[in-house]
Amino acid sequence: MKTVKKILKYILGVMSGLFIISIIMAFCYSWKAGLIFVLSELFLIALFVTFREGFQVKQESKKFKNPARIFLFVLFMISANWGSSVLNSDLDYIKYKSESENKSIENKSEIANEIDEVKPETLPEVDTSKLIEFQKTWSDSVVKSNNGSYILSSKLSLPDTIYFELSKGATKSINSNKRDNLPMYLSIYKKSLTKKFGTQYNGIETIIDFMPNKELTKNNNPNDWSHPVLMNRGLKVYSGNEYSKEYLGKLICKYKDESNGNSYYIVTKDNGKENRIIDYEFENYYWIKKTDSNYNSATGLSKCY
Repeated sequence: MKTVKKILKYILGVMSGLFIISIIMAFCYSWKAGLIFVLSELFLIALFVTFREGFQVKQESKKFKNPARIFLFVLFMISANWGSSVLNSDLDYIKYKSESENKSIENKSEIANEIDEVKPETLPEVDTSKLIEFQKTWSDSVVKSNNGSYILSSKLSLPDTIYFELSKGATKSINSNKRDNLPMYLSIYKKSLTKKFGTQYNGIETIIDFMPNKELTKNNNPNDWSHPVLMNRGLKVYSGNEYSKEYLGKLICKYKDESNGNSYYIVTKDNGKENRIIDYEFENYYWIKKTDSNYNSATGLSKCY
């Protein structure tokens, strides 16, 4: 009997050593399979320990010794098979992914070869000198027609882009001006171009856009401003856009209107007049100076009563 135990102990020891190699190889391809194999190794080591001469159990527990060994061996076999299944699945995925990438490379190579074989059509060069002269004249007429009250100047990169610099007042509403007024200038340009040249320059796309007032942008560094993040009492709140801002007042409190379910921030001007601003507009369309002493403070904001 002792000889059988020694043989089993020897076999388990060898299995445990060899299984460590399997664990290392499994981790090379699948961390999941590697972890499962580690669990199997623990069951195997526990089974090996029960065959050591120094392993002692209480007299009343001896009758459970062999069933415990069988249970540990079953756990080892189940976890080892599970790990093998996971490893095979991951290896199949790696093989599939590698084959897909190779096919993709081959397809791209074939497409590239086909493109090389196709001779590109030679498009006739378009003389843009007349177009550029027209664009200069048209942009100058737009600036002159505004007399410096709405559009101050133009910045040209012809025939590709025409930018109109807005006045300070127009820059304060630059987003609405782009939405409401810019389409009118685009329409006038296209009609004038078609009237003079027909479809001759339809293939040339020209970008026409408004640009903010240079003086305002020079004195308005976007890095100095932020939308409200930490709502602290006493924050100085500004209305406007990224180019132009106007002081509105100080943040006082917040309350919820039970009649409509909306939440509002209360901003008080220096003259005591209150402005009620709905929460999502306040957090997305109003501005705070990053140098404000309350910008990063932990003052917090109380409810209005």
